[in-house]
Order: sequence, then structure tokens, then C-alpha cells
Amino acid sequence: MCNWRSMVLAAVSSLIFQACLAHAQEPPKAEPIFSNAGPDADEHGQQLGYPVGWPLDKPQNIVGNYSHADQLTPTRTVAAAEKTSSLLRAQTEISVSYTFGDTYTFASSTATLAEYLARNPTTGLLIAHDQTILYEHYQYGRTDHDRFLSQSMAKTITAMLIGIAISKGAIHSVGDTVQTYVPELTGKEIGKTPIQAFLHMASGIAFTQTSQGADDRTSDDARLDRELFGKDKISTIDQSSALRSDARLTPSFLR
Repeated sequence: MCNWRSMVLAAVSSLIFQACLAHAQEPPKAEPIFSNAGPDADEHGQQLGYPVGWPLDKPQNIVGNYSHADQLTPTRTVAAAEKTSSLLRAQTEISVSYTFGDTYTFASSTATLAEYLARNPTTGLLIAHDQTILYEHYQYGRTDHDRFLSQSMAKTITAMLIGIAISKGAIHSVGDTVQTYVPELTGKEIGKTPIQAFLHMASGIAFTQTSQGADDRTSDDARLDRELFGKDKISTIDQSSALRSDARLTPSFLR
């Protein structure tokens, strides 16, 4: 009797141990993970609390500036929709390995997402599929409440807004020229160019972008930035010196 009881207790104990071990080995849930560190964190301003300020591209300012750009230049707030689309979160965090090659030796290696973050100065990495977040990690003291500078992602948002405008009848077609909706640009090369060409980044119009900073007097993008947000602010688009170019380098390209 005692032997049977001992055997049952041993079996139950073994099952409990195996269940606990399996639970301990389960992949983490896809909850956001935060770290105050990151590759070369001191160089990127960790000891200074990742400051925000000029110059924009100073190494110790980059993390703070690119997540708090609204503290540097005036911004316009876009109100959230009354009914927002919520993202779901996966029960387990995705596990991915990727292969990359060495530029000089052409040798290939394999790394995980965690290893990617450990070797690259990435403030945030979020992977989603459909409406479900599969992976979300932040470095350099950034969180899911920071507003990161979107850079060229704004082009996609602009294209989506054009689509919405077409669906509501505010814009008839992407084949229409810009001057159809912005009469101040009538007769200028920018005004005579179809919207579709701009959506494809293929207007063909001369526009310089040297990224030398806000004080650059030769770059069109720096001048436009000052005209929209800085000390050279204009009241109407036809006053822009950055958009006055009638030089067309190539014909507009439509696909």
C-alpha cells in the first residue's frame, strides 16, 4: 500500500515538475520590452538623459530629437478618429532568425532579433502582422508612448490621405495636376505635374536635399523647412522660394 502511494506521489511530483519546467521555458508574451541601454549608449546621450536640442544631428542629441521632434519645431496636431482601430497582441513573442552577409568577406551569419538589437542603434523595433503585434522592443530609454519622427513613412500616410480624399470626392483622380487643387501654383512646373508623379517620387522637378541643417541656405529642403516652421515663415504656398523652381530635370514618370 505504501509502495503504491509512494509511486503515485512520485509520479504526480514528476508531472508537476515537468509542467513547471515547461512553463518556465514558454516564449515570453508579445508585451512591450523597455531598456535604457543600447549599443554605444553613452555616445548617444545616455548619461545626459538623452537630451533634446540643437544641433539636430549631434550624436548625443539624436535619440532625444528623433523621439521628441515636437519640442524642436512647431507641429500641427492631427486629432484621433472617434472610433480607432485597436491592435491585438500575440500570446507569445515571435522568434525569428535572419541571415546577413559580410560586405568584405561575403561570409554569411545568422542572428536573432535580440542579437540584432544588441548590435544596431535601434530605438524601437515593432513587428506586426495584420492587426496583431508579434514583437515590440525599445532601447535607449524610449517607450511606446514616445512619438518617433516618421521620416519617409509620412509619404505612405500622405498617399493614404490622397486615397481617402478620392473616395470622398475631394480629389477626382491622381492623374489630375497639382494646380487643379492648388491654384497658387498654376503655371509653375510643380503645378503642372500630376499628383501621381509626386506619389511615386518621380516629379522630375529640380529640388535639392543636402541635409546640412536648418541654416543651410542652398538646399531647397532646408529653405522649405524654414518657410513652413521657422523664422522665414510664409503665409501662402506661392510665396515659397523653395518651390519656385521651374527647372525640370526629367519628364514626370507615371506608372
